[in-house]
Amino acid sequence: MDLPIFYNGIKFYKYYFEGLKKPITIEAYNKEEARIKLNQVVDKLPKEYREKKPFGETITRPVLGISKKVMNGKKYIWVGSKSSNGWLEENELNERIKEFEK
Repeated sequence: MDLPIFYNGIKFYKYYFEGLKKPITIEAYNKEEARIKLNQVVDKLPKEYREKKPFGETITRPVLGISKKVMNGKKYIWVGSKSSNGWLEENELNERIKEFEK
């Protein structure tokens, strides 16, 4: 298997907090951007997160058709270069799939 050494696309940075099971996920292109974004939202996090310090960080890449997120109450699926920002609303993706099946 020939895996690319460098990947310049979006990544998911998950920050784990002491005593809390659910990490905070930040979408960013690099670690510095992820940490800046985390600092920007930390005051908006639930109290239990604000009272704890992050102790772990993992980095993953989105998986085509598998990675999902919810934004403004809508579900999105990662489609990579098939959309302008890499994400496509789940309903729209399902409609496109139906068109292919015809």
